[in-house]
Amino acid sequence: MSVNSFTARRLTTASVPEVVRAALRRVAHLGRTNAVELRAIIQIVHDLRRADGTPRLDLSSYEETHQGQQALFRRGRWAGELRDFDSLVMAVTYQGAIDTMISYLESHPDADPEQYADALADLLIAAIRA
Repeated sequence: MSVNSFTARRLTTASVPEVVRAALRRVAHLGRTNAVELRAIIQIVHDLRRADGTPRLDLSSYEETHQGQQALFRRGRWAGELRDFDSLVMAVTYQGAIDTMISYLESHPDADPEQYADALADLLIAAIRA
C-alpha cells in the first residue's frame, strides 16, 4: 500500500478532530519542507489576473474545497463527534485559518509550525466538538 493510499484511507476512517489536526500540521510544515514551491505557488496565485486586471482566483475559487470540508464536517456530525453548526461557515472559517496560518508562518520563520498548528487545531476542534 502506498503512503498516499494509506493517507487517503486514514482520512476517511479517522475521527474528524484527528483529520483537522493532521491536516493543519501537514500544511504548517509546507513552509519548512517545500518553502520554495510554496512561495512560487503563492506568487502565481496572487499574480493571476483576468484581462480587466481583476484577480483570476478569489474566494469563489474555493467552492470545491469548501464542499469537501463540508462533507467532512457532516461526517463528523453523523458520527456524533461534532455538534450541529453551519458547515459552510465552518468550511470558510477553516480554510481562512489555513490560509492565514500559511502567511503567518512564512512571514515568521522563527515560529514553531507544529505548535501553531496544534494551537489552531485546539481552537477549531473546541468550536465544533459535540
